[in-house]
Amino acid sequence: MSTPLRVALVAADCAWTRGAWDFPAPTGRREWKGIQNTPNDVRLLTQHLTTLYRERCRSREDRRPTRKAGAA
Repeated sequence: MSTPLRVALVAADCAWTRGAWDFPAPTGRREWKGIQNTPNDVRLLTQHLTTLYRERCRSREDRRPTRKAGAA
C-alpha cells in the first residue's frame, strides 16, 4: 500500500490545523490548538493514530475476498 493510501486511512480523524481530536476516554475531545509538542501529547497522538490505523487495516483485511484452496 502506498503512503498516500496509508495516510488516507486516518486522514478524516486528524485535526492538524482546525477542528478537534476525538481521543478515547479519559482524554476525550481536544481542540487542535490544545495539542502541544510535549512528550505526553506526542505519546497521546502516536498511540491514537497507531490504534486507528491498525483498526482500519484490519477492517480492510476483513472485507478482502478470500481465495479458495487450490484456486489460481
